[in-house]
Amino acid sequence: MAASRDFEIGIIGGTGKMGSWCAELFRRQGYVVHQSGRSTGMTMEEMARRCAVVVVSVPMESTADVIQRLGPLLDERSLLMDLTSLKEEPVRLMLASTRAEVVGGHPLFGPLATHPLELSIVLCPARVHRWASWPGEVFWAARVQVIETTPEHHDRVMAVVQGMNHLNTLLMSMLMGECGIGRQELEHFATPLFRSKLSMVDRILSGNTRMYAGLMTANPHVPALLDRYSALVNELIGLVGRGDGTALAERMDRLNQDRDALI
Repeated sequence: MAASRDFEIGIIGGTGKMGSWCAELFRRQGYVVHQSGRSTGMTMEEMARRCAVVVVSVPMESTADVIQRLGPLLDERSLLMDLTSLKEEPVRLMLASTRAEVVGGHPLFGPLATHPLELSIVLCPARVHRWASWPGEVFWAARVQVIETTPEHHDRVMAVVQGMNHLNTLLMSMLMGECGIGRQELEHFATPLFRSKLSMVDRILSGNTRMYAGLMTANPHVPALLDRYSALVNELIGLVGRGDGTALAERMDRLNQDRDALI
């Protein structure tokens, strides 16, 4: 199956940035690709009839509805994939709604990334036979690094990489808004490291805020991390409040030793 180009690929949400990126990747490898948007392109029924592979690339809040409408239209010879940033719920819905083979996907980059070292994708094979090797092969051929794992492990890792990471950025932006120092003044005194913080704040607040909010609220593994986060913040508040620089430095040294042990 992986060596053949005699089937068509459909991308629902294919007119969006990531859907368009994937469409171009497939076309460069010789595939016929159909892109549908909210009011353009094929209907789901037509796409299911014509396309052996159908990829769902819609906003997170629309993914469940699209999967549940599309899934019953596909037969067991087809492959259904998604490109959602969380994997447990979309994969569960795909398995429940269709007879098709199922692979969850999550590109770990934005659609504007170009350097090969920046490009990797998580693939979660959930029900595969005929299509077991094709998703990995088509991304490897495009020099996109493939990470294969389970939906559960993906979401547990993403709770840190995305959920808590974005939460930290959001907290910094909220603090900047309440510290009584204007943005211009902060930029005037900014170190290179703080400028990178400002860039992250700008990216979160001026980007797709619903998507970022979903990454923090929809991941089932974030609440447990929030409990630990709160406890650790209280620990640091105690050290800083007491002015105990020695204990704080020792805590940082232990963190560095633990980090070195994991590398």
